Amino acid sequence: MSLSLPRVLFIGNSHLGALRLAHAAQPERWPGWDIYFLGVLANRLGELDLRGDRLVPMTDAARWQLRYYNHVPSLDIAGFDAFVIAGGVSWIRMAAICADHRSLDFPSIAAGDSRPQLVGRSFLQQALHARLAQSSAGKLLSRIAGLGKPVVVVPEPMLSADAAQDADRYAIYLDLIARGDADHWLDVFRQARERVFGASARVIDWPDEALVGRFYTDPRFMRGSRRLAPVDGAAHPDDDYEHANAAYGALVMDQAWSALRNG
Repeated sequence: MSLSLPRVLFIGNSHLGALRLAHAAQPERWPGWDIYFLGVLANRLGELDLRGDRLVPMTDAARWQLRYYNHVPSLDIAGFDAFVIAGGVSWIRMAAICADHRSLDFPSIAAGDSRPQLVGRSFLQQALHARLAQSSAGKLLSRIAGLGKPVVVVPEPMLSADAAQDADRYAIYLDLIARGDADHWLDVFRQARERVFGASARVIDWPDEALVGRFYTDPRFMRGSRRLAPVDGAAHPDDDYEHANAAYGALVMDQAWSALRNG
């Protein structure tokens, strides 16, 4: 792969906003790239289809968002040299898979927790594989992989450490950590993610310098985040613990830049 990629398209959901803000603030930090962003919200990312060389919306909602957030009805992507898919997987939500169903290799089961239903490890692996393949990122990746261009997949941020105070909203994720299963489940998740995405993309992890205790993002990288918007998005509310700010976006841009340069 060339050291300098002329045209790179970042495609993402609401989490793309942090990367776009980071690039707008200091574009010189990533020299040698002609960078473009294409953003839609939530599951609309998986409702973009590739027809010929053109990325087109498959639903009315995706059609509206493509026009509203990007001012285009569709996009010819043949001229791009590489792609970065930002978001569309949600590790946080994957905690629900093992909330009530676990295999014998889970630390909580070894410690005597008898509440969940015991299932085989392969059952949970297959559930993860299916969830990843049907995720917005998985669907989009399956469509653009045939272009034969380098693709990097970056995850949504880990939950802000501030979310520990919101036990009602994030009970399943907080319980995963509290019962001692998070390390194990993250290993299983990473293996599944590599198996589903690895043949078509370079999958990168969360930036170490932004993490607190492995399973949270330092609130410094989350507070002050802004909504994805056509121009300048409004700030997220104070109790938004899932979206990152431009400082975090810059770390992810660094990761993607390094991954593309190094192949």
